[in-house]
Amino acid sequence: VWGQFPTIDKAGSLLFYLDGVMGRFLDPSDPAVRLIGVHVGHLWVTALFDLFVAPFAAMNLQAFLNLVLGWYCAWLLLDELSEDRDVSLLMAFPFGMGLHLFRDINWYTIEKSGVYWIPLYAWALVRAYRRGGRWIGLAALIYVATLFYNFYLGALCAGIGALAFGRTTALLGAP
Repeated sequence: VWGQFPTIDKAGSLLFYLDGVMGRFLDPSDPAVRLIGVHVGHLWVTALFDLFVAPFAAMNLQAFLNLVLGWYCAWLLLDELSEDRDVSLLMAFPFGMGLHLFRDINWYTIEKSGVYWIPLYAWALVRAYRRGGRWIGLAALIYVATLFYNFYLGALCAGIGALAFGRTTALLGAP
């Protein structure tokens, strides 16, 4: 087990997973669904890894994947905004390997370390602004996936989208 166990968050998340709450996420009468809501997407990731390893190991793999994806998605965004790929890769490291993520992995549920959705969504917004077309749809799809994965991250991305929209309309001279 990576980090402290049992904590209320980790033990609860494992129990919800073992109970199969992710298959009942639209049932408002289910007590687990009422407690955690529909943002159980992280449990689907656990289920994918659970096809190959035990549930604890699946959560550990997801924690590791969250770190790697955090670095990679931050690099995607910075690479889109920068002209130096090496500097982008280096500057993305603190985001992907941030100390707060290791604290989250140590004490809390796994989805709290899945912050890679934020730069991934911002990257898609930049692409949509610069290239239009299918990138607009991809940004929308990433937003929905983020909201399903974790509602809090979805709320952050909604704020990013609102700021980006406001900035874009200001740049284009729209009212």
